[in-house]
Amino acid sequence: IRPLSESKAIELGSNFIAETFVFGVAAGLLIWDSWRTRRKEASRREDVADRIESNEAKISELEAALESLKAKEAKLEAALAKSSEVKGNFRHQPETSARKPDTKPKSKAPLHKPPEKKHVPKHSETVPA
Repeated sequence: IRPLSESKAIELGSNFIAETFVFGVAAGLLIWDSWRTRRKEASRREDVADRIESNEAKISELEAALESLKAKEAKLEAALAKSSEVKGNFRHQPETSARKPDTKPKSKAPLHKPPEKKHVPKHSETVPA
């Protein structure tokens, strides 16, 4: 191996240090970007998991509310059926009034006497010819 001159050794050393620095910075950036991407994905997964959990809780609440509304609807339908049944019973009961509904009054006389009309002469009757 031949000995290197001092200037050549300095040049090769400085190139090595510069390339090592560039390689180190590039490797650091790649590692940092990889870490940042993994952290971002983990955060996104946590957000999705939180949203799923929240939606499942809302679904459970809505299902409970739906069941409550179905129970109320069933009670209302039962009350409506009972009400219709009670109304039907009143329609079929016999008439209890003193007069039957199909009988007519015996007298055809009006209940009150209409007022008499007064004769007002026309204009042609009052003027002498």
